[in-house]
Amino acid sequence: MQTLVSEGVFDYSVTLEVLEKRRRVNLLQSIRGGKQVVVTGTPIFNDDGDIARIVTNVRDITELNQLRSDLESSRLLNSRYCRSILEQEGLEQTLRDMVVKGNSMLQVVHRAIKASGSDISVLISGKSGTGKTMLARVIHQISRRRDRPFVKINCGAIPESLIESELFGYVKGAFTGALHEGKVGLVEAAQGGTLFLDEIGELKLDLQVKLLEVIEEKTITRVGSTKKEVVDVRIIAATHRDLSEMIERNLFREDLFYRLNVVLIDMPPLCSRREDISALAHKFLEEFNQKNHTVKRLAPAVLRRLQEFSYPGNVRQLRNIIEQMAAMSEDETITLEDVPQELMNAPMSAQDASKLSLGLKEALETLEKQMVQDAIKHHPTEMSAAKSLGIHVTTLWRKASRYGLK
Repeated sequence: MQTLVSEGVFDYSVTLEVLEKRRRVNLLQSIRGGKQVVVTGTPIFNDDGDIARIVTNVRDITELNQLRSDLESSRLLNSRYCRSILEQEGLEQTLRDMVVKGNSMLQVVHRAIKASGSDISVLISGKSGTGKTMLARVIHQISRRRDRPFVKINCGAIPESLIESELFGYVKGAFTGALHEGKVGLVEAAQGGTLFLDEIGELKLDLQVKLLEVIEEKTITRVGSTKKEVVDVRIIAATHRDLSEMIERNLFREDLFYRLNVVLIDMPPLCSRREDISALAHKFLEEFNQKNHTVKRLAPAVLRRLQEFSYPGNVRQLRNIIEQMAAMSEDETITLEDVPQELMNAPMSAQDASKLSLGLKEALETLEKQMVQDAIKHHPTEMSAAKSLGIHVTTLWRKASRYGLK
């Protein structure tokens, strides 16, 4: 039996040769009114074996096709709903682990959630301390590999002489000092889970070739062995370096870069997401209080000063500052007296000031403090500093005391 497609009426001349060879022919046709029908032609042969008659049966399949189309649309819609629910669950999980207030971080989170739905490689770029490791862990936790290992490897922290054996393992007798039974590498330790390669830009060229083997062939070769071992790992890499520039200087393989850079997520520095600083500070202080059974809190003036700082060390530096203030403060309320000098003495640029939603009074105080601080810093005596500001030296002392300047 064969199905043919044509327009209009059943054309016996088209199908005659087919009918002579077969017992039945199905013809799919579109007729007037937009209907679709299946015409079945069954030949009746005479005693000489020639076709004497053709019995046709016409079935309207328009409604059947519509039902099939509706079913496919329902399946597609259901798939979208399921994907939307999974993304919402991923967002809720992410918001429990990370502080996300501003649009820049919301875009990062949504991109991470999209990437977590498959096993494609992810490259996270950003300055040190911006939270690349936390984001990689979140992607793992909301992926289908969440119940399998998450193995982090800092490519810049392992000595060059050991990194190959640490990554890929080794067999018995591979080198002097090797364990008698050999050793499983960190790549194999992540079997079924996620392998997070932090500071991937520090990896040497010869090891980049082996890493490419892991991504493309899903295999590794242990040190001292010629046998390939099959591995099933999802790769997430992170770097604070410009890999494109490293490629131009022949320090990073271009083919590896494109295999890692399937999805690129750029972590913004803390100075460009100041709306997150207050929430991050409270989160870190809450963690400190729970750990040390304290009830410390931040004074409003301290929060304002925290939002003014540029944070060259990003989120990691903010955490350290909060922990330092909480540990050193004698009262339950952390005040400006507990703020480290690096924050109190750090000038705030006009660009940073414009990013803050300060009132006129606060903006004037910020500018006055910076001017007093600069005058004290650049003049040998209080008298000359006061003169440069056009104020009496007593006024200078009072303002310096007010702002905690020496």
